[in-house]
Amino acid sequence: MYLNRITFKIQDNNLQEDRIIAFNTVAHFLEELLWHHIKKKIQCGGFVFLHHSIKSGTDNTKIKFIGQIIEINYYVTPSKIQNFFNQAKKEQIEFLLSIFKETIETIRKDYPLDYEDFLRAIELSQNSNLIFEEVLRVSKTFKTRKHKINIIRLVNPDNEIIVCRIIRNKSELLDEYVLENKSSVYVTSIKFNKSIWVGNNLIIYDRFGKVSHQIDITNYLNE
Repeated sequence: MYLNRITFKIQDNNLQEDRIIAFNTVAHFLEELLWHHIKKKIQCGGFVFLHHSIKSGTDNTKIKFIGQIIEINYYVTPSKIQNFFNQAKKEQIEFLLSIFKETIETIRKDYPLDYEDFLRAIELSQNSNLIFEEVLRVSKTFKTRKHKINIIRLVNPDNEIIVCRIIRNKSELLDEYVLENKSSVYVTSIKFNKSIWVGNNLIIYDRFGKVSHQIDITNYLNE
């Protein structure tokens, strides 16, 4: 069995709702960021789910192995929790990555895992400048093989946008513009389901078979 889920949450009865929302925003971004850099089939001792809970208490870590799930309860003092929210997002990400690395180091003591691959994913996440991009499967090369339309998710902790890039000869950028602002992975999965070429137009369909975008490259073909 391969790892297929990593989560982070915070549990503190003294936290206001806005702080929980702020934590979840950073945590969800990191979860996606890690998966962007982790290879698809990564071995983690046969476990499929790593669930991290940050809780108020005396500094210590307790790990429970439940079937194919590992629950990591990471206790820190109330002052450290408050300090987390006073940090910039980059430092918050670093803090959560340190917890994740500690988890991997602990699992490694008793179970086989793809250790170097995890370290690489952590390093790439640390050096990401809090942004990553994903080429969507609706991206397609034009019939002449000279031009291509890449549809890209650009994700940071505060926003996700969908960008259209028109490429010539595999690397030359002819144009780039925003198709969707304030998007999300869920919206993207619905609105960018499949695509086909009709003449010089790339037609993108949503999950329900309706046209969500139409991109005409006629003006770029002679450039």
